[in-house]
Amino acid sequence: MKPNRSKHEFYIAIEPHTGIPLDVRAQLQINMLLQPVRGFKLYEEVPELMVPMLWFTQRATLTTELANQAKMALMLPKLGIYVAIFFGTTGILLGGIFALNFRSHFTDMTLIITQIPRQMSLCDVFLTYVSLVIGFCSLHSDFTVK
Repeated sequence: MKPNRSKHEFYIAIEPHTGIPLDVRAQLQINMLLQPVRGFKLYEEVPELMVPMLWFTQRATLTTELANQAKMALMLPKLGIYVAIFFGTTGILLGGIFALNFRSHFTDMTLIITQIPRQMSLCDVFLTYVSLVIGFCSLHSDFTVK
């Protein structure tokens, strides 16, 4: 026998980042040892040698659909960074707009609250606060109290 590395070697190509097998080639040969056996006329004068009994080869490669999915899996970390930057920037902008808008309304509210007389009971302060909140909501939204 003359082994040929390209025909007889087990081969696997793996994508290094995901571990996806891209190309797999496996061969297997099963041999039987033939040797003389005393007491059996048929096998007494047989030379000692290895006889190939079974040989098979199997190859599996990545289909184009799976290759496209593997490419997408490789692009996901980069895509995730861009999505995170987008949502982070959007959140910061919306938070800033909300803070500026809330600040202007909050200063209006503090002017009203500072005009409350100092001699009020706790119940009067609470009722005044509730009426201010309801008035604030009705001024700045479609909120109505019946």
